Amino acid sequence: MGLLNKIEEVRSKDPCFSTFCKKYGFLHAGIFTLKDNIFILTKAFGLDEETVFKSVSSKDFWEGSLKYNIDNNFWVSFSRREDNLEPFYQFFSRRIIDELNSIYFFVFKTASSINIFFLLNL
Repeated sequence: MGLLNKIEEVRSKDPCFSTFCKKYGFLHAGIFTLKDNIFILTKAFGLDEETVFKSVSSKDFWEGSLKYNIDNNFWVSFSRREDNLEPFYQFFSRRIIDELNSIYFFVFKTASSINIFFLLNL
């Protein structure tokens, strides 16, 4: 079963985000949701308060960074090894930046919004 199917399965049962993360072993995760052309962090698990505070971003940033098409179902990843994490440092505390090895993003749409699910590998 793919992660998208897991998200759909869990979303239909409407549990809290932390339950979802614990169930699938995600230690650091979140969901950015588009509201008025701004993405804000609407769900967070395993993130410090500085990271939550820094989480506001523009739609243009994500369109340029992920080059997403809402009809595509694929993950986009960035890693320290590939030296392409720096544009995302603006969202994280110094502690997370120092420990961050990779980030995985998945864009998905609900009936009311566009969302970006992300996982951090520290």
